Amino acid sequence: MIPLLGVVVGTVLLRLLGATGGPWRSWRAALVPPLSVMYVLTGAAHFTPVGEDLARFIPSGVPHPRVLVLLAGAIQIGAGAALLSRRWRAVAAGCLIVLLLVKLPLNWFGASQGHMVRGPWPTPPILRVPLVLLWIVALAWIGRDRQPPAGAEADSTPSRR
Repeated sequence: MIPLLGVVVGTVLLRLLGATGGPWRSWRAALVPPLSVMYVLTGAAHFTPVGEDLARFIPSGVPHPRVLVLLAGAIQIGAGAALLSRRWRAVAAGCLIVLLLVKLPLNWFGASQGHMVRGPWPTPPILRVPLVLLWIVALAWIGRDRQPPAGAEADSTPSRR
């Protein structure tokens, strides 16, 4: 729940700055930096003792659960940072969506087994799946941003009809 709070507060603050002429003139633009920071930080958490908690979400028959957790963390860090690049944003968002879809059954499994991730406010199991779905929607929304970069000329290629 802390990541959600951070993303919401960060997005609102950036959007307010955008209203005064900053670069975050849309909600979509204001969402990108907080979402990026969230993925980098949560990815980094996979390399801490929290990673042990996350490894318990993986069913016992799957080999090397800790390695899988570290791989997921590395993907989150890399793709989270890539969200800041307009050029790589769609690819990064797609990678994170795929990762979330892979992890969704694990969240369901973890919730059904009563597993919790340590922290000051562990996410209640009933909220895990809706939260994953919210992140998927947010990533899909920012990944579809087709605005040209600031200062870029509009495409003047004639359309083929």
